[in-house]
Amino acid sequence: MKPVILGIAAINKDHIVLTDDPVEDVEHAVSAEEFKKYLSMYEPHIRVGGSVVNTLYAAKQIDNRTCAKIHGVIGDDPDGEWVITKLRNMELRYIGYVMTGADTGKTLILSSRRGGRRILVYPGANDMLSRDLVYPLEGLNVDVIHTSTFACSRGIEPISAQILAYEIVNSNMRSLMLGSLYCSLYRDERYRPYIEELFKNVDVLFARLDELYSICNDPLTILDRYPMNLIVATMGDKGVRIYTKDGMYYEYPAPKIENIVDSTGAGDAFAGGFLIGLVRGMELKDCVRLGMDCARECLMNIGGTEYKIRR
Repeated sequence: MKPVILGIAAINKDHIVLTDDPVEDVEHAVSAEEFKKYLSMYEPHIRVGGSVVNTLYAAKQIDNRTCAKIHGVIGDDPDGEWVITKLRNMELRYIGYVMTGADTGKTLILSSRRGGRRILVYPGANDMLSRDLVYPLEGLNVDVIHTSTFACSRGIEPISAQILAYEIVNSNMRSLMLGSLYCSLYRDERYRPYIEELFKNVDVLFARLDELYSICNDPLTILDRYPMNLIVATMGDKGVRIYTKDGMYYEYPAPKIENIVDSTGAGDAFAGGFLIGLVRGMELKDCVRLGMDCARECLMNIGGTEYKIRR
């Protein structure tokens, strides 16, 4: 079987800075001017990234037969050309838009070896994702449609586009990487209905356990409230906890890793391996094993798209 995965993605040129200082986990959008100011303070490692890009890269690493399609918006600037080239080299098929006069999205990621990542996002062309740009996907047949947080400055339009994609693409499985930003929107009464609409449309929710506890006292209540089937909660070096529709949860310990370099993209990588396991119809413990294979290799490299799985 050749898995087909579609990602609705915020696509970025990542600038990763490794630090020994403690860093608060936070992600927020900044202006182009603010981004340039912050970037001038560092000499970062450059990677192509975005949560969904990281996840689809991991899926491709686990099963190189995977047909990975990425839909989003990039600019027609040199960074956009660079992104397209990098995606092509990774055998990730870009089926999105290149917008004239727009800047490709960029992130500055301060990644602490002591844990935590501060992510500053200049959304650029990612802000332009809209329902109109998603409509051409109607009727597309895929095994999985996967999406994640859009740190944007245009309100809920990209979120609305994600909701539409879940509704009009023919898929066997719909998944979402929640992220701290969408958790904060869920806690805001103005935006909660949009995040709830996402929840109503997904089968599998990926999140850090602390993110889940920031929005509810018991993640099982999310499964009671919405039609999703699984919640996959990562717990860092403590492993993974999986909540199921039958009101149970199961914990799987993480393997010990001595030479961790960078945590950027590790949760996304786990999701990619896990999803391939689900597509194959594997038991949860085996899906977890594939996810941890990806996360392990990701943690021993910088960024989420420049490692190889040793199998």
